[in-house]
Amino acid sequence: MISRRIDAAGRGNDQVATRIARNPFWSGVRRECPDFESFVMHGPDRFERLRRPQLDYLRDRGRRVDFIGRTERLEIDLSGIAHRWGATEPDVARRNSAGTGSGEWREQFRPAMRARVATLFATDIEAFGYSFDT
Repeated sequence: MISRRIDAAGRGNDQVATRIARNPFWSGVRRECPDFESFVMHGPDRFERLRRPQLDYLRDRGRRVDFIGRTERLEIDLSGIAHRWGATEPDVARRNSAGTGSGEWREQFRPAMRARVATLFATDIEAFGYSFDT
């Protein structure tokens, strides 16, 4: 996300450039993590929010949300929510599915990067059933 916004700023989008310059997180990541590997390996040490488990955002004082929609099955999950609330199912157009890298997403992680993610996000990996293997 930050890379796309930096690219937009480089194409003359002054509004985006100003937002990046005024945001210590974005400008810090831009300065200290010039590529994906440095973002994974060193970014979490420098920026606390990069090492915060996603589950922390989904619970508060012993409470936890009753449903977690997943990006990898967004259309199915939104359909289920619409049905539960008696709403019309949304038309979900798939965007940005190719990402910025090439190939399958798992190929973007070297073994050391996988180990780093496994250590930092063990709570999320277990809770959501994530794996680099499947």
